Amino acid sequence: MFRRTTNSRSAFTMIELIVVVVMLGVLAGAVIPRMMRRSDREAEQNVRVLADLFSTGAARSSIAGQHVALWFDASGDGKMWMETSRAASASDFETNPVWAPDPIVSDQRADRLTFVSGTVDGRALDTRKWTIEMVPGQERGMIVASFRDREGTRTWSIVLAPGSLRSRVVEGATPMDEGIDLDATGMGEVSW
Repeated sequence: MFRRTTNSRSAFTMIELIVVVVMLGVLAGAVIPRMMRRSDREAEQNVRVLADLFSTGAARSSIAGQHVALWFDASGDGKMWMETSRAASASDFETNPVWAPDPIVSDQRADRLTFVSGTVDGRALDTRKWTIEMVPGQERGMIVASFRDREGTRTWSIVLAPGSLRSRVVEGATPMDEGIDLDATGMGEVSW
């Protein structure tokens, strides 16, 4: 009688390899989109934090009567911060505008974003470094700051309308192409 001897295998069969490759493909198909969406969410959150800084500056200037400046430096990871004037009066500010970092509002980083363009009352902002001053008692012009995510797939614009204390974030559109809802900006009674 013949005896069968079993050889121990040291390799995978073709079917086992195909099953492993298919499983890796399914796993990658589930994980990679989640990672991409996470990056998008972080960039969008980064824009909203910067928009809150614009709103805080507008509120401090209008309600607290302080000279406020928003500063942006694109070098590194894009630092944005708020400073207030330590001048005792408007005339002191005109002669000696001493700025100091605001002790209450923390610096913000645009580390997920690239500054694309911006305007203050129609005047263009430098893409590398800019300052926006908000003077109490003076009408502030329209402020628009546009950012793009680091991958270059999405854009947002922060829009702070004249007289408004709340900035808004507009995604994917040129804000100057849109109308401004005066009721939403708190200026429903203002004639245009």
